Amino acid sequence: MISIYPLRDPQEEKPADRCPKCGGEVWTGEPMFDWNEKGYICLDCFKSAVFALLDSDPRLAAAEMGVDYKEV
Repeated sequence: MISIYPLRDPQEEKPADRCPKCGGEVWTGEPMFDWNEKGYICLDCFKSAVFALLDSDPRLAAAEMGVDYKEV
């Protein structure tokens, strides 16, 4: 059986979007995250921002995530 649809090379596809923070390509099906005034950022930038927030002030990270905490 011969297909009427030619094989597609994913390397020839254009990215679905670009990350405004790092300028990296974001492909169809990849998540982007709403990050304050920066707009939607890519997964790598989001992970970097979350890890930086955790390192600098875990209480602020918890508050941003809606996680309750207590000081004892």
